[in-house]
Amino acid sequence: MKAIERLIALAEEQIGIREDMAGHVKYSDEYGLPCQPWCMMFLWWLYKHSDLKDIFYDGKKCAGCGTFLRWAQSKPGYVVDKPERGDIAIISFGKDKNGNRITSHCGLITGVKGLNVETIEGNTCEVGSQEDGGHVMRKTRSKKLCMAYIRLPYPADDPGDYIYTVQKGDSLWKLAKQFYGSGSKYPIIKQANNITSDTIYVGQQLKIPAPIIRR
Repeated sequence: MKAIERLIALAEEQIGIREDMAGHVKYSDEYGLPCQPWCMMFLWWLYKHSDLKDIFYDGKKCAGCGTFLRWAQSKPGYVVDKPERGDIAIISFGKDKNGNRITSHCGLITGVKGLNVETIEGNTCEVGSQEDGGHVMRKTRSKKLCMAYIRLPYPADDPGDYIYTVQKGDSLWKLAKQFYGSGSKYPIIKQANNITSDTIYVGQQLKIPAPIIRR
């Protein structure tokens, strides 16, 4: 399984998880800072549980977007100009009294479309506080909101197949375009899973044969 796709697949499985009424959520609880803002702790949790802990903040814990950005800036090549799938977006929703942008939030980039990046983010919401909203969600963010894109040194890709869990809105065409660069290659997925119908359902697990492209 490709490291980036393994990470994103785990992130997709978290979509819809939210804090309880007391402010507890598994990401900050496991980190050791329960009931605290947890967007960066969500990313720490994802890397830890995707066997990628060592590339995240030198294998240590990090709970602050500003701290993480400063660490990345100290690493040659970690901060990049053009976002890609698997990068981390550092997001700003405002400025301080001196007019400097504030490191407000972060998210895992799953796609890039024109002037926007598509992300999966922890501690956000649909309406209300985007940086302390208590939910894991897919979001579309303007590139103008992004202070920095951080590209961690993912390990060499494992050429083996991996299992993808179907999400709401998926189709065989969409998955083929995502993993192979062309929707017309959907028969690869059908054949690998011995299915005859073009219909797939939420929660279904599909084998995605290698080689998978990075998009």
